[in-house]
Amino acid sequence: MIDDDPSPGTGSVTPHWIDTNSAGWSVASGWVSGAARVTTDPPTSIAAATEGGGDGFVALVDPDLDVRCAWWMPGPNVEDVRASIDEEGRIAVVGGFHEITLEPGTPRETTLVGPGDGFVAWFASP
Repeated sequence: MIDDDPSPGTGSVTPHWIDTNSAGWSVASGWVSGAARVTTDPPTSIAAATEGGGDGFVALVDPDLDVRCAWWMPGPNVEDVRASIDEEGRIAVVGGFHEITLEPGTPRETTLVGPGDGFVAWFASP
């Protein structure tokens, strides 16, 4: 589950894209403005790295529709995030940004900076 901050008027979640492979695993992607968090099963609450400005997200969903893990792509202005999952469980992500940090896992962090650029990233299956 992806929730915006419970305080009224602080932000919103924009789910944008979902893709599923033949094994029933899915990825959901989109972006948030304001404070937000992803809650996984088993229970882990993953807060967005920033609190505003348009952060992208990708969430891996198992065949029982439980969110197993998630990645944040801190902005500002990370938008139009779309993810796809292949048959081996690898996840491809594309989107647009004004400034972004891709964090598929430490220490593989990459920062891309530019005015209104696009990005492509691969995440190995967890």
